[in-house]
Amino acid sequence: MLVRQVAFPEQYDEDLDTLRTEYSDRLYQRDPKHWDEAPFLGGQQYGFEDWIRTADRRDVIKYLKHQLGCGLKGAFKSAWDKKRFTGFRVTVGLRSDTGAPYYCFQLFNKNRESTTKVSSKK
Repeated sequence: MLVRQVAFPEQYDEDLDTLRTEYSDRLYQRDPKHWDEAPFLGGQQYGFEDWIRTADRRDVIKYLKHQLGCGLKGAFKSAWDKKRFTGFRVTVGLRSDTGAPYYCFQLFNKNRESTTKVSSKK
C-alpha cells in the first residue's frame, strides 16, 4: 500500500537517472543499532507513517538517505553522501508469515538532462 510518493517516476532512464530500493526488514537485519537510532522507528510504525505522510519532502529524503546508506563504507559511502535525490516513494506491506508490517523505501534522482516524467512534488 502506498504511504507517500513525491517526484517519483513510473519509468525512468537507467542510463541517466538513479533509483535505490531497500526494505525495512532487511535494513534492520543488516544493522539493528543504525535502525533503532533513526527517528520514528523501532516499532512505532503508526507514528512513522503519519510522519512520512505529513513531513516536508526534504526531511523525508534526508531520513531515507540516512537509512538506505546503512552499511556503505569507504568510497561507496563518500559517493552516497554526495548524492542528491529528487524524489521518493514509501510503501508498506505485511509479512505473510507473521503479519508484521515492512516498508519499501525508494529514493530517486532525476538527472538534469533526463526527460523522465515524475509525479507531483507535493
